[in-house]
Formats: sequence, structure tokens, C-alpha cells
Amino acid sequence: MEIQDAREHMSIVIRPYEDSDAAQTLVVFTSAVIETASADYTAAQYRHGLSPSGAM
Repeated sequence: MEIQDAREHMSIVIRPYEDSDAAQTLVVFTSAVIETASADYTAAQYRHGLSPSGAM
């Protein structure tokens, strides 16, 4: 399937955030910090941001 064809068949639903989204949101956030932006944070920010009480 060509990229353009795939886009024609995709649908996106935007809805309000729900409490049940929390676990997957944490996965996305953690992956973004660890895999994508780890070079942009100091070790202290990294530890604090990934701790249960931390917020970046």
C-alpha cells in the first residue's frame, strides 16, 4: 500500500483524556525521555523525571 493510499484510509479520533489513558501516557513519556531525548537532560533531571514523584 502506498503512503498516500494509507493516509486516505486512516481516521484519527481526538477525545478528552481519560484516567484509563494514564498507563499508556507514562509509557510514551518514558520512551520519549529514554530513547529520544536522553542527551538533552542532565543525569539529575533524568532521575527526577522518571521517579514516581518527579515531573520534568
